[in-house]
Amino acid sequence: MAQITLKGSRSVIVLDENHKVIYTQQVPEIAEEPNYEAALASLK
Repeated sequence: MAQITLKGSRSVIVLDENHKVIYTQQVPEIAEEPNYEAALASLK
């Protein structure tokens, strides 16, 4: 799982063991946290 900061927003990208994207989320404000629970749940 990686968290990336992009000009005033935050993104979470989750990859599987084959480097395929299985979850993404971008929140509009840097002060807003992404849904980490949903990101972690995508790994199950």
